[in-house]
Amino acid sequence: MFTNLYTKSLANMARAVQTVSPSIAGQMSSHLWSLPQKSGRFTWPKNIKRYDVRTKVGKIKVYKCGQGEPVGLVHDWSGSASDYWYLMLRFHEYDIPTVTFDFPGHDANSSQKVTVQHLIKAFDDISKVMLQHSHVICHRAAAYVVANSRWFKTYQRKLSLLAPRVTLNSVVADIAKQYRLNFETQTSSVKRLYSQDLLKATRLNAAEKLEKFGGDIAVCISESDRIGKDEKAFICSDQLNALVVSFNQSSERLLKSRSVFNTLLPHCA
Repeated sequence: MFTNLYTKSLANMARAVQTVSPSIAGQMSSHLWSLPQKSGRFTWPKNIKRYDVRTKVGKIKVYKCGQGEPVGLVHDWSGSASDYWYLMLRFHEYDIPTVTFDFPGHDANSSQKVTVQHLIKAFDDISKVMLQHSHVICHRAAAYVVANSRWFKTYQRKLSLLAPRVTLNSVVADIAKQYRLNFETQTSSVKRLYSQDLLKATRLNAAEKLEKFGGDIAVCISESDRIGKDEKAFICSDQLNALVVSFNQSSERLLKSRSVFNTLLPHCA
């Protein structure tokens, strides 16, 4: 859902001109790339511990359920910590603690513009002060963010990827779909935005880093969603030493699927 008229107007104008002038549409949509669509407000129960963590890109809201070394839950672009509420409840039934947070620019932290590079920096900062994860679960673009963090270079425990996006192009395609924009229009706008940071997207291929991961890894694929060519190559790679399981559910439904939870649970043992 859009939560402000400015974002909605930008998306409408970009769609209106994208067939006539892709360059103008690209300039308009470059702003959308730094304005994630916001989730609806969620009221966290009183038994959930809430606290703030300061990072180089702003203050982050963190939510922890249970005591001890937690399973870390990392949400998608335009997602929120509350997306994981179902999984948090299920893990709590097995006395497995969990921790999640809202990325900058998302939900409780929605007052600023962000890029994926901001999310990577935020994840690195938050990992320095949070308890060491026994298991990290990533949804969609979160796989790209986590794999490209400095923290991931030394992490060797358990990792689960739900409908992962492993290249910037895949993340861009998802955002273009959210705003109903042509993929080519959104790609050009993203290149323009990231050129300001001198960031080369080819350096941030998450697939290469995930294929070298030395810990236990599980990949849950959504058969209901179109799987991108980069993700197909990643799943079929001879270098990937992972349990790969397919589910006939949308990538959003994977977060609320008991079958997916039953696949993830053994990784928490």
